[in-house]
Amino acid sequence: LMSPHRIRHSGITTLLEATSGDVRKAQKVSRHAKLDVLYQYDDNRKKGQEVLTNLLADMID
Repeated sequence: LMSPHRIRHSGITTLLEATSGDVRKAQKVSRHAKLDVLYQYDDNRKKGQEVLTNLLADMID
């Protein structure tokens, strides 16, 4: 389902990809007050949470 927020999110994620994760540049364009939001976008872009979750799951198995 397409929405304005998803378009914005995709644009910011694409910008992070193009700048190798430069959250400061992305902050200027996105105007997010807190870098934490952009760190989360960047983590999602790099699938950091997924990698760590799978690592922990493998330890349990």
